[in-house]
Amino acid sequence: MAPQLSVRLGDDDESALNTLVADCQLTRTSWVRGAIRAAIESPVVADAITKRAPDDERGGVRDGAGRKRREQPS
Repeated sequence: MAPQLSVRLGDDDESALNTLVADCQLTRTSWVRGAIRAAIESPVVADAITKRAPDDERGGVRDGAGRKRREQPS
């Protein structure tokens, strides 16, 4: 199973996503997956997303976060 992504959106971003979803009659999940695929296929789309992404320092790997990794048997 693929990892899940949970993202907390601010009110403005949630409203914008809801508008985008309503306009194209997709689910929120399908819209996000489509945006990811569009960015992979188009450097212009990927660049536009990169330039507009908020720098809120959320996500990524943090020291001490999450469960400790299980040691693999030798």
